Amino acid sequence: MAYAPILTESQLERVRVFTKPRQVAAGVVLYNPNDDTPPVYVVIEGKIRIVSLAGGVEDTVTTYDPGQFSGELLMIAGRRSIYRCQAVEAS
Repeated sequence: MAYAPILTESQLERVRVFTKPRQVAAGVVLYNPNDDTPPVYVVIEGKIRIVSLAGGVEDTVTTYDPGQFSGELLMIAGRRSIYRCQAVEAS
């Protein structure tokens, strides 16, 4: 279950002026638990996943597909991450 809505092409175009494109390979970790407030990641291609690392066990919380985004609540609240965010596919 994904927690973020899927942005339309029009909405993606509106946020594009505020973004910094970044290409990542599959498996790249974008942020880890307790990292300083991460930026918002908008998925344009590929997929990212949010992972819980409780007790040393990895458990996927959710996966974000193109048009979805992650990190906005952490940025708004100014909080550190409690999860890992990792690229599932190259993007």
